[in-house]
Amino acid sequence: MPNKTQKSIKQLTGRLLGQLTSNRWPGKIAVAVSGGCDSVAMFLLLMHYSRIKRQQICVFHVDHALRDDSYQDCEWVKQLAMQYGVEFYSKRATHLDQADVKIAGTEAWARKFRYHCFSQMLDESDAQLI
Repeated sequence: MPNKTQKSIKQLTGRLLGQLTSNRWPGKIAVAVSGGCDSVAMFLLLMHYSRIKRQQICVFHVDHALRDDSYQDCEWVKQLAMQYGVEFYSKRATHLDQADVKIAGTEAWARKFRYHCFSQMLDESDAQLI
């Protein structure tokens, strides 16, 4: 028997899929792309689907700056977005942003920072959904 969280996730997924497969999408949709294979595949699928539906999408990328070469991921994702003519938005962590990494733990800090960046990029891009 599914627990309360599993039911909530299933309901949310159902609503999202319902919106994406309906004739009306909820405005511009942002795709969070890290540069990894999963998020790139999701971007490519949504990009093609959005063209069929004549729906605008944009790309969000968050650079946590936890690796010296992480800026290369950002540049690669930016080039990918440009290749398909999709708006690109990114945020990069500063040393000040990273001050809480040791207190919160890397994973928790990165999630909190990412969500903060997504909120800012939603305002900048006028996207309705990530």
